[in-house]
Amino acid sequence: MLSAAIDIYGRITRALDSTFDAWFLGLLARFVFLAVLFVYFINSALTKVGDGVLGFFTIQDAAYFQILPTVVERFGYDASQVPIFPYGIIVAMGVLLVFAALMLLLVPGSAGAETVRTSDNPLPLALRTALGEDSWVAG
Repeated sequence: MLSAAIDIYGRITRALDSTFDAWFLGLLARFVFLAVLFVYFINSALTKVGDGVLGFFTIQDAAYFQILPTVVERFGYDASQVPIFPYGIIVAMGVLLVFAALMLLLVPGSAGAETVRTSDNPLPLALRTALGEDSWVAG
C-alpha cells in the first residue's frame, strides 16, 4: 500500500514537472506549507505575548501553560508563582523560538530565498527589500 502511494506521488510530481517549469513544484510546496501552518504559528505566537506593538516584551500566563504545563501545575496553576530562574528563561526561549519559526516562514517569501541565503544579516535585508531602504522598521 505504501509503495502504491509513493508510486502515485511520483507520477503526480513528474506530471507537474513536465507541465510546468522547475520552479512551480517548489512554489506549490511552499504555498501549501504556508497555507497550513501560517495560521497555527500566528495564533501560537499571539497567545504568548501581550497586545499591541510593545506586547512582544510581555509574556502572558498562557505561555507558561503552553510551554511548561507540568511546572505550572506544580505551582497550583498560578503562573506568577513560577520562579524566573530557570523556568521564566525557558518560557522566554520558547516564545523566541515561536517567533523565530515564524520569521523562517515569512522572511524568505518577502525578500526572496536567494537574497536571504547570501546575506550575512538576513532579517534586516529582508525588511529593507520588502519595505524599502528608508523604512523605520529596517533600521
